[in-house]
Amino acid sequence: MLICFSGLSQAADCRLRAFDGDKIEVLNCEPDTLSTSPFRVMDPGGVFWRISLVTPGSTGATKVRVAYTDPASGTTKIKAVGFTFTGAASHCEELQLIGYHPSYPLNQDYNLSEDVDCSATNPTSPAYERSLWQLGYAARFPDGVDGVPNSDDDTDEIKNALSQGELGAQGFKPLGALNNEFSKTFDGKGFKIRNLYINRASTDYVGFFSRMRDGTITNVGFVDGRVIGGAATGGLVGIVYSGVISNSYNTGSVNIATGSQQNIGGLVGTAVSVGRSIEISHCYATGLVSGSFHVGGLVGYSGNCNITDSYATGSVSGVNDVGGLAGLCTTGTQILRSYATGSVWGIFPHSVGGLVGILSSTGSILNSFSTGVATSPTDPGGLLGGRSGGTGTLTNNWWYNEINTAGVGGIPSHHGVTKANFFTDFCGSGSGTGGAVYSNWDFVDTWVAVGGLPHLKCQEGRIWNTTASVCE
Repeated sequence: MLICFSGLSQAADCRLRAFDGDKIEVLNCEPDTLSTSPFRVMDPGGVFWRISLVTPGSTGATKVRVAYTDPASGTTKIKAVGFTFTGAASHCEELQLIGYHPSYPLNQDYNLSEDVDCSATNPTSPAYERSLWQLGYAARFPDGVDGVPNSDDDTDEIKNALSQGELGAQGFKPLGALNNEFSKTFDGKGFKIRNLYINRASTDYVGFFSRMRDGTITNVGFVDGRVIGGAATGGLVGIVYSGVISNSYNTGSVNIATGSQQNIGGLVGTAVSVGRSIEISHCYATGLVSGSFHVGGLVGYSGNCNITDSYATGSVSGVNDVGGLAGLCTTGTQILRSYATGSVWGIFPHSVGGLVGILSSTGSILNSFSTGVATSPTDPGGLLGGRSGGTGTLTNNWWYNEINTAGVGGIPSHHGVTKANFFTDFCGSGSGTGGAVYSNWDFVDTWVAVGGLPHLKCQEGRIWNTTASVCE
């Protein structure tokens, strides 16, 4: 079948997309001398190229109107979407276009159709060569991604926003901006974004999403990535003003390069809402996290935020307000059924804790625990570094390690915080020094004992099905 296509600007870089009725497939051009292709296209120079299906996720994001009919059955096998974008992304270059290209508006729902490899964002990866990040938009797509010169995707605005200088060694450019926050739904469908690289040490509000307001992020995993940023940096979102993050995780590292940057978290840098709530549930982070002030394994700085059924296992380091799960928890933050197991290191007294660095007077921690060692020159806490305002609700929490002597920094015994005894509390049915460790803990639907220690039933890549109330 012969298909003429006039929008192909560089035959040697013939990267095409087509829709098979279910998901976007990646098409690749190969020399006409090969016989494996079922159909072909002709470029503007009159050269024929055969089209063959290649591994989804190959470099390129051009979509083209193509139809291939199976000669045996007469049925249409492939239908192109052109620029009727369905919101299902399967390539990292597509993700980078969100919010910067008219066919990928920020105010639209998105989902993943498969795992996405973002190795091309890292200048040390072979995939970086001839990618959008190495070349910039103008060189990667000389006539825009639709191949039509002077169309609405071939503007200076797009070229400047995604120039080589804006991308290059800095890697992926975060999505969203001040007064243009992500406010729709991003559903990963259980798929992963792998090897995402962001190196923007002098930029604040850094993450896959820079900012989110009234949005929803769910069912997505970020694996083996690295995020470097300034203030308000997280593996998934830099700052959340309101919205929901659920069933999502990050296994990569998050840190600052130099300076005294604050609000650094393994998943979210800042989660502070005024008048609206933020819900973070069934989430986790396992990578190393480092910053200066307000540093947490999952969330750096939180306010009016509910963190539920979530955990962090990576080591966390900073100066003050440093916690294994959250750094600084201010007004209205509630942590419920969550835990941290990584080591925590900081400098300021009464601000370094195995679970939380600082808890404000209206914050609360319930049915949660920590097992990582908290280290600082003065008064670290096995569970909580300190309390702002001297109050804050602590109910039925425990901590265990062989180094820390106080559950709350500088306070040997505190109501609602129990130092557990490993052999009697974890390996048997006894209670710790402050009462029954597992009193009112749900070991039917929420917790499961693993090696004598409680684990959330939904973790390590599995996601919680809210409708069916089961872990999948």
